[in-house]
Amino acid sequence: MKYTVSVDIQAPRQQVVDRFQDPEDIKKWQPDFVGFKVLSGEPGQKGSKTELTHQMGRRRVVMEETILENQLPERFDAYYAAPGAKNWIENHFTALDKQTTRWVMHSEFKCSGFLRVMAALAPGMFRKQSQKTLDLFKTMMEEA
Repeated sequence: MKYTVSVDIQAPRQQVVDRFQDPEDIKKWQPDFVGFKVLSGEPGQKGSKTELTHQMGRRRVVMEETILENQLPERFDAYYAAPGAKNWIENHFTALDKQTTRWVMHSEFKCSGFLRVMAALAPGMFRKQSQKTLDLFKTMMEEA
C-alpha cells in the first residue's frame, strides 16, 4: 500500500528540519512515543539503526528504524520494521517562501498477519494516522 500526505508549515525550512531532527521535540508531535535506543551508527545518518518504542493504547510497539538517506534540509528517508509491518518513508521539505515550508511524506507499507487484514479492511487508517502526525508537527511549529 502506497500513499502520500503533506502539510504546509508557517516556518522557515531550516527551522522545520532542525525541529524534525530534535529528539527533545518528538513527544510533542508523536504523543505515543516512549523512547529510543541507538543500535548502531551515528544517529540520523545514513545506515544508522535505532530502536523506537511507542505506546499505542494498550499495545507497546517496538520498531527498528534504518536511515536510508539524509540529505536534509531537502530530504530524509527511512525504513521501519515492526512485527507485522514494514514501512518505507520518503520525507521532502520544500521552502515555498522564506516563512513557509511544505513537508511531503511518501509512504509504502507492507503488512502481514493481523495488520494485513486491518490494511485490507481500513486502508485509509494508515494514511489518516500519517496525516495526523504531520498536522501535530505543524501545530508544534506554529505555536512555538
